Amino acid sequence: MTSPTAVTVRSLADATPAGRDRYIDFLRAAAIVVVVLGHWLIAVVTLDAAGAHATNALATVPALQWLTWAFQVMPLFFVVGGFANRAALQRSSARDYRRSRVARLTAPVVPLAVAWLVAGPVLGLAGADPHTVTLVTKVVGQPLWFLAVYLVVSAAAPIALEAHRRFGVKVLVVLGAAAALDDVVRVPFLNYALVFLAVHQVGFFLGDGSLLRWSRRRYAALAAAGAVALLVLTGPGPYPRSMVGVPGERSSNMSPPTVCILALTALQLGLVLLARPAVSRWLQRPRPWRAVIAVNAQIMTIFLWHLTALAITAVVLLPLGFPQAAAGSTGWWLTRIPWIGALVAVLGVLVVVAGRRERRALRSPTLGRGNVVMATAAMTTLALHGFRGWPAVAAVLLMRGW
Repeated sequence: MTSPTAVTVRSLADATPAGRDRYIDFLRAAAIVVVVLGHWLIAVVTLDAAGAHATNALATVPALQWLTWAFQVMPLFFVVGGFANRAALQRSSARDYRRSRVARLTAPVVPLAVAWLVAGPVLGLAGADPHTVTLVTKVVGQPLWFLAVYLVVSAAAPIALEAHRRFGVKVLVVLGAAAALDDVVRVPFLNYALVFLAVHQVGFFLGDGSLLRWSRRRYAALAAAGAVALLVLTGPGPYPRSMVGVPGERSSNMSPPTVCILALTALQLGLVLLARPAVSRWLQRPRPWRAVIAVNAQIMTIFLWHLTALAITAVVLLPLGFPQAAAGSTGWWLTRIPWIGALVAVLGVLVVVAGRRERRALRSPTLGRGNVVMATAAMTTLALHGFRGWPAVAAVLLMRGW
């Protein structure tokens, strides 16, 4: 018998309009899947007599930092967000648009927060190591920093779209120049807005078709320019090689984001636009397209719960004697296959259980009662402090507008 979820996915696939750009949906889904796999790959969780410990493979094996040029695809997610937000604004008022974005982005957070607000004290009462409980309840909330930034950028989309219509590429130039200046003066948090607003703005050029009219030679030139810029900025230049934060590094390209993220966007965008014709043909097949729809239907749930899946898998497998080889060793690479397989299985169960809230928000886009400011403040609080104590409870209430 076919499950209700499969029927829904199949019906959605069958109802896809002929003119829909399936490649944009594919990029959104692929970006989150790659980010999840990247986090699972670099996370090194070990267990000894002193408790659980979490380290980063990028710090212990610096050669792996080159992989972040492929796995750090959050810029592409923001580009696709610009495309989607432009389309949404053409269908609704700015007020309704913002309400739908708050609902869509906050709905999946509530089950995660409630689960960990309960799980933290329960683990403590069960005798779990306090250091481990504190570590886990904080780490599982880290994806919320991205969600808070994305919500702010999305909320600014009506103004950004009007600027795009009036000034075009000049907006990108101004935002990029301001981001470069802030790399020097370092105004706190400013580059989170400048860099991701610039990347989001690129999505408008996809939406109005101007980028899609480029030749393949121009796409190749865009990718090459991004690659050269990254090599210069991270070679003789002052920026670290990794496109994500690495423990022990003096600076990070993501906390806050730097102009390296803009160069990375150029590199990745050029490559994905080169691949667009071939992948678009592949997406005309039923099975790949259904997979894309299935991921996008609960994409925020997948992203928000993937570190919870990591915590659960570690708690279950490590005490059972799962090999803890040194990061980067042959044994470590060999164990990545069963390790990530177990993570996928656990995450699948979590998505089935916790994804209902996001699916409901898709059907009722004005489900949320909070506003952008409250939701952003709440998610930032949870990202910084984790799911413990009254600050976390207050953040959840604030996010839901209660």
